[in-house]
Amino acid sequence: MLAFLGRLIGMIPLSIGSIIGIIQAAIKFVKEVITLIINLFFPFTPDGGKFESFVLKVRGGVDKVDEWFNKIKEWLLKLTGLEVK
Repeated sequence: MLAFLGRLIGMIPLSIGSIIGIIQAAIKFVKEVITLIINLFFPFTPDGGKFESFVLKVRGGVDKVDEWFNKIKEWLLKLTGLEVK
């Protein structure tokens, strides 16, 4: 019984890592949808490139959030003895 509980506790970081992976996929999907919408409206906004710089800042922010989730996921997987390549 104790070994079974130990295995269940050992699976918690793996489960959380899987959930974080799903969150990362959703973040990347939302980033691409936002980029699509922005690219559709960009030709109709003559603003001297300000809009494009805003788009690049938004994409950079989303990438930073994705990197943060990736670091957490890698840390959790290292707890279980797995390495992400």
